[in-house]
Amino acid sequence: MRRAFRRPIYGLAFALGLLALLEGAARLFPESKAPEVVVFKPHPTRIWALEEGDDMAAMVRVHIDADGLRKPARPGKEDAPVILTVGDSSIFGHGVPDGETLHDHLQQQLEDGGLSTRVLCGAVPGYSTLQSERLLEEVGWARNPKMLVVANLWSDNNIDGFTDAALMAALQSPTAQVERMMSMSALFRQTRQQLNLALGRPTRWKVSWPTASRQGVRRVPLPDYAAALGRIFEAARERKVAVVVVALSNTWLFAHGRDAATSWKPYFEAQKTMADAWQVPILDSLTALHKTGAPAGELFVDELHPTGKGHAAIAALIADLLLKQGWPPPPVPPAAPPFLPQDPGGGQLEPDSLQGRMMMAQP
Repeated sequence: MRRAFRRPIYGLAFALGLLALLEGAARLFPESKAPEVVVFKPHPTRIWALEEGDDMAAMVRVHIDADGLRKPARPGKEDAPVILTVGDSSIFGHGVPDGETLHDHLQQQLEDGGLSTRVLCGAVPGYSTLQSERLLEEVGWARNPKMLVVANLWSDNNIDGFTDAALMAALQSPTAQVERMMSMSALFRQTRQQLNLALGRPTRWKVSWPTASRQGVRRVPLPDYAAALGRIFEAARERKVAVVVVALSNTWLFAHGRDAATSWKPYFEAQKTMADAWQVPILDSLTALHKTGAPAGELFVDELHPTGKGHAAIAALIADLLLKQGWPPPPVPPAAPPFLPQDPGGGQLEPDSLQGRMMMAQP
């Protein structure tokens, strides 16, 4: 009887010891990283986030704090009013070194104008408005900003194989929660990677721009995009936080203007509609970029992301508003729901436009 009772205990102890040895061995071998996205990690509520530390991203070194926010080149005075920016890689400063980003230029320009601030970057590459809304709830509002700069749009209107809302909901499923717990094990991660390789599955899931195919859906459908903006404005109003919206640009819009019939147009129209309805200032980056007189090659790192010179021009729009008119008041709720434009399901694309080439590219 004793012998029969001890056998399963010994077997369990042996299995646990073997797993511990295998786990220790797995941790001795470095896990492979994607070369272009080494600062990202899975996130339980926001899909992905920036990992704390100093690392390379798009050929420049970036510094990420414990909350997953890119650190400014100079922190500013501790007691100065905080301005927080949210958006995607265009606001984060893709390919732009510290000191040349939007938040760095804005802080310097405001200080030069006699206004002491601390400008913080809450933008994360690839983030939609839904992800930025969640970031604000989890870490952004805790920074007690006096003003929020909202520039989300590119990731929301992007065509991909998923919607953010569905993916964020799936992350809360019991299966996803068990997998997150198991993913703490290096042995589990490496076994899963080898199994995916053996089955011909991708070992990484890449959210990219501009390499999406024609097939897919908007990551954030137009009504959801407008609703998310409204919720952000309402959250700011409750906290008595001013909001400024920035309408971004790219090389196609820089050359052809906002009247071009592209698939982005409904989103820019919805962005302006929501800003006007909530009495939030909306600033058009095209105005500032054209004002520089510089060619697109000096203002954009690629077809989408601003250079340091481009960031400086956009920062000047915000700085000019604050220095000439002072801090804007918090958003004001509209008396009636604003009328939103219709999304024609991808928009009327110009064949040679950036978005047209993006959507017609093969995956």
